[in-house]
Amino acid sequence: MNEILFFISLFAAAMIGVIVLAVVVKMKEVQGAKTWRTTSGTITRSEIRAVKKRDLDNREKVRSAPSIAYEYTVNGKRYSGERISLAEIIPESDIEAILARYPLGAQVMVYYDPSNPRRAVLERDLPIDFGKGLAGVFVLVGAGAVLALLTVAKVPEMLAPHLPNPENALYVTFSAGLGIFLLLFGFAKQRQALAIQTWSSASGTIISSESRSFKSWDHRRNIERTLYSPGIVYSYTVAEREYTSDRYSLGAEGGWGNPKFVEKMLERFPIGERVTVYYNPKAPAESVLERRVTGGWLIWALGLGLLALALLSAGIL
Repeated sequence: MNEILFFISLFAAAMIGVIVLAVVVKMKEVQGAKTWRTTSGTITRSEIRAVKKRDLDNREKVRSAPSIAYEYTVNGKRYSGERISLAEIIPESDIEAILARYPLGAQVMVYYDPSNPRRAVLERDLPIDFGKGLAGVFVLVGAGAVLALLTVAKVPEMLAPHLPNPENALYVTFSAGLGIFLLLFGFAKQRQALAIQTWSSASGTIISSESRSFKSWDHRRNIERTLYSPGIVYSYTVAEREYTSDRYSLGAEGGWGNPKFVEKMLERFPIGERVTVYYNPKAPAESVLERRVTGGWLIWALGLGLLALALLSAGIL
């Protein structure tokens, strides 16, 4: 068991190392941009467009994103650019503010690399949400690392004399710690589920309805499986702006090994079907078709189950 926990700790430390490295590289880019020169430019496009992305499981996602284009001149030569900031991803919550800052025809300040004027941005500083998102990642990964490290350390030895079954102190420490962590995570999801009930609604239209396949590694069988998920793309309009998304609900998105389950779900959403879309009034690009958080109950169940396992192992139950 100690060896397993050691490798868990090592993996968590490696993940934190990768994150830190990515942050260092990004901050170096930001620091380098401080020396970039400025020139005046003109916004030639300011709109919302649908973009396709891939998640960690290589599943296709469709989301709304700001589409900003601008022209600027350096040493008498005209250039065009589309990069807004040094951030790699623009949160959906920032879309409205970006469109308001860069309306069509507006005169703006463009920052460009003097060694390569084609490299340009409208904003050299990273968004505030970059730091918030980074903090969230560190909390999630760091908490796992701390839990494993504490378990590997002297915590079980300190706990053992106070347990009816002291020989299970290691299992009790790990199960209880992970259970508490999951319950806290479940509490955060519950708050999210309550908040989504206050979202506004708008009429939308299904513009694509298809089954999507992706690969997933089955650790129990040690094989790669093909899973299927519904690709329900819809459009809706808020304040005369059209948004596009394929987010069905908030929370974890799973997949099915049998495509028939997905096909049955897609029957409810044929192309052209009118649907009710629920969106965040503070950030209309954030939307769902169902006001619920997927997988929330599972987090609570796992957390409570681990706590019960810890009490059983300790001999308290």
